[in-house]
Amino acid sequence: MMLACNTFPNVQCGYLPTPQDAFLFSHINNGNVASFPLGLNWGWSGEINLAETMKSLFKLPWGTGYPPSQASRKMKNTTEVKELNQLNKKSIISILPSVDPDLLIPILKYKPVYDFIIQNGTNHELVDLIKKLRYDYFN
Repeated sequence: MMLACNTFPNVQCGYLPTPQDAFLFSHINNGNVASFPLGLNWGWSGEINLAETMKSLFKLPWGTGYPPSQASRKMKNTTEVKELNQLNKKSIISILPSVDPDLLIPILKYKPVYDFIIQNGTNHELVDLIKKLRYDYFN
């Protein structure tokens, strides 16, 4: 899932199998999507690992770098990687009209997801495009 998520623009997904990985991801990478391996090594007492991983992931403040002695270098490197990453990705607005309708229609049809995007979306151009695509497919 992490690799698939990281193919999209403005997405930085981390693979977080342990609380340590979650802490480092939030403090060094300052990403915006988390991928959990909920099968491997998450059997008995897996809920404890998930709870501790979530605590570590959301320990504030984010994006401060770690360890503290290397914080400024880590933050600089993270910014550079994010900037390089964006150079080779198209915007989601340019991608959506080309997505296979068989993939897009079920998403646009699923009312809870559609309503959430429309009500909470902050990118007005993207929200307008989603409304247009839904209208085009269903009218």
